[in-house]
This record gives sequence, structure tokens and C-alpha cells, in this order.
Amino acid sequence: MVAAREEFKKATAERPEHHPPEHEVQEIRGNLEDLRRKMVRIEQRHQEMAREMERLGNVNADLLTEAISSLDGLKR
Repeated sequence: MVAAREEFKKATAERPEHHPPEHEVQEIRGNLEDLRRKMVRIEQRHQEMAREMERLGNVNADLLTEAISSLDGLKR
């Protein structure tokens, strides 16, 4: 465990520090915010489509029920 700790300390000390320029940080943040907004829009659209699929499923069930009733009426 001591050897592993020393190896970790050595690797950490040898690791180069990287501080990107502020304009790069701002660009990345902007890109991430754009992606977040896009994901929100996609999720909203997904929810709208799910509601529409449920509505259409209900319409289909109602139409099938009517068709079955009509066929039952013709049998009599």
C-alpha cells in the first residue's frame, strides 16, 4: 500500500498542469449550454409525441369497439 501511495504521489507530481485559455473554457461552456437546450427541446418533443401516440391508441381502440359492435349488430 505504501508503494502504491508513493507511485501515486510520483505520477501526480509528474502530471503536467493544463489550464486552457479562458476563451476556450467559455466556448466549451457555450457548447454545453447549447447541447443542454437541445436536449430539453428533444425531451419536450418526445413527451408530446408520447401523448399523441396514447391519444391515437385510444382513438383506435374506440374505432375497433365500434366496429365490433356493428358486426355484432349485423349478426342478430
